[in-house]
Amino acid sequence: MRSNNLIFLAAIFIRTIESNFNNWSIKCIQMPCFGSIPFALHMFVQSIANFVGLIIVLFVLVFEIRWKHMFTKCDDINIDHNKFVSSNNDIVNDQRIVHGIVSSTTTWPFMVAIFYNKIDKVLCGGIIWNEYTVLTAAHCLYDKIFGLRPSRSFRIYVGHSDIKKINHKYLYKVRKAIPHHDYSMNSFKYDIALLHLDRPFDMDHPNISCVCEPEMLNLLDTKKCVAIGWGRYSMKTNHSSLILREARMPIIGSETCSWYSSQYSSHWNVCAGHLRTGGGDTCQGDSGGPLLCPFRDDHNHYSLVGITSYGSTFCGMPKSPGYYTYVLPFSNWLKKYSNEVEE
Repeated sequence: MRSNNLIFLAAIFIRTIESNFNNWSIKCIQMPCFGSIPFALHMFVQSIANFVGLIIVLFVLVFEIRWKHMFTKCDDINIDHNKFVSSNNDIVNDQRIVHGIVSSTTTWPFMVAIFYNKIDKVLCGGIIWNEYTVLTAAHCLYDKIFGLRPSRSFRIYVGHSDIKKINHKYLYKVRKAIPHHDYSMNSFKYDIALLHLDRPFDMDHPNISCVCEPEMLNLLDTKKCVAIGWGRYSMKTNHSSLILREARMPIIGSETCSWYSSQYSSHWNVCAGHLRTGGGDTCQGDSGGPLLCPFRDDHNHYSLVGITSYGSTFCGMPKSPGYYTYVLPFSNWLKKYSNEVEE
């Protein structure tokens, strides 16, 4: 219900009480009531009614502000147009995945969309690791009932931000899927996987490139990280985005991350988001996509930090950080299995 309707009802509430007690007071004057008691009681109750009405009005106004903040459509959002520069020197607006605006594979040429069975909805995001291999989240490879999905049913789409019209030339088949051998479906532990393609990517294409390998967090500006994906873009809809989107967010300290999730471990996770205000966040469908942070001494270049893993159902809300698989500790695993699948 909109706020003006609630305010109108509050006014009716006040006037109804006032009218009833006016009538009651008149009747009391015509009856053997005791002096000024009805009048005093009338004034007291009218004051209470006015006070309650005022509280209702204030509550509605505050609720309206919070509601607009949490569920505003992307077209109505006040976007902060402070610019930042990506690794290939393209200018990009500050954007959100939830309530977001458009990003581009020109800016992020290592970003891929992963489909399963039908090419009508993105299952997960992925990251080009080398010309034969895509890095993603292990949970993207599993069905909750039937377990590991068949590798041949996956399709990888590269080089394009808009998936409304698929160019089949840039669809790649998966020959082999390799989830981490210690991955747990229950705890999201070791939520990392590799997909080996049946043919190499066209690395001469301007929108296709490998991601930069992960670096130590102390070398990065962890307050200006970026997450990317085609996932759900609003809490008002269950639909995923048809256009690539991105969100800027800070990485949160380990103690705070563990406070909000018992599954969190600093050995294989980082978490990020806007705890106080809510805001830019990953959501359903963004799994497997990257979390990147710029270098402290060079904000024009980004390093891969995490892979979107899990989070609260209420995307973009205060006190609801997103959780990412921390890639750096898996460097040896990635080196071993990405080389293995190339052979």
